[in-house]
Amino acid sequence: MAIDTADKARCRELLATIVVSAGNVSGLDAEELAAVAIRSFEAIYAGSREPF
Repeated sequence: MAIDTADKARCRELLATIVVSAGNVSGLDAEELAAVAIRSFEAIYAGSREPF
């Protein structure tokens, strides 16, 4: 997935939010948490038609 340079800061913030949220409510180990975070991020980023 390519991320527009202008969106990088917002994407980092979104990914961090996903990781912290998932980590707070799940008993996932680091690898599982990373996989869930990436899948969630891709779904949100790909589904957004407008810059977030």
